[in-house]
Amino acid sequence: MAALVEDARAHGVNVEFTDSVDRSAEPLAGAVGRAVYRIVQEGLTNATKHAPGALVSVELSGAPGSGVTVVVRNRLGFPPEAAAGAGLGLVGLAERAELRGGTLTHGREGPMFVLRASIPWAA
Repeated sequence: MAALVEDARAHGVNVEFTDSVDRSAEPLAGAVGRAVYRIVQEGLTNATKHAPGALVSVELSGAPGSGVTVVVRNRLGFPPEAAAGAGLGLVGLAERAELRGGTLTHGREGPMFVLRASIPWAA
């Protein structure tokens, strides 16, 4: 995940990244890690597309007993309908989360756009 964030930074995205997932007792399953990676990747892409230049906050948390939570936040940019293909990536992410037994929500929270996902640890 750190490489994904560093790549985004190298391409000019202002990213604040916090990873507090407790991997000490049990490693994250590969399928779960891939789902989390894809959610963060799409969150960064959306922020870049809809709110260029905005600070993007990416927070990962969780543990074997509670699963993994992903939160991606950025200030609102221009309306989603202003971008071609708007919303299609989010639909795919919601499906990906559901396939792993999790959930994905997204929307406006005050002046922010927030993408929030929860994936079971061993999905």
